[in-house]
Amino acid sequence: MEVFPASVVLIVHAVVISARWAGRQRRVTLERMTAAAEASRIAELEARVLTLEDRLELREAHIAVLESRLGKERSRKPYPLVERLRIIWLMEYFQIPQRRLAPRRAPASASAKVADTNPRQIVARYPNHVWSVDRTRVWRWRIWPTWVLAGVDHCSRMVTTTCPLECAIGA
Repeated sequence: MEVFPASVVLIVHAVVISARWAGRQRRVTLERMTAAAEASRIAELEARVLTLEDRLELREAHIAVLESRLGKERSRKPYPLVERLRIIWLMEYFQIPQRRLAPRRAPASASAKVADTNPRQIVARYPNHVWSVDRTRVWRWRIWPTWVLAGVDHCSRMVTTTCPLECAIGA
């Protein structure tokens, strides 16, 4: 069987032309896919931004409501808003009724006696304003005493740090 050189050339040209066409189609398809992926990513990010903006507006509305409710108390309460919310959360978590926390006022004569016996008081007006540090003995397994150093923040009345002491401190 004879193969004409012209037919081989035509076949080679047809293969080259079809390869070029396939390459162009692939490139166009890849560009379309990339554009579609970028568009879907942009749409996803825009939806996420809208969701976050809605959540932010909701939080700001909650804060505005809490500030309006606490506005009257703010003048007499030294706590910032975040600390007040934490105290309210702790009260709810431990089921502490508010009536147990309301300060009971002593008669005028009793308050005068207290003022005379204890004329100097330091009031904790904000977190980390007044601290006290104390050491105490803790019995491990009711046999060995271990000394522990504890720090208390007087504004929140929380134990903020504890540290076991290595050396034995005299009792």
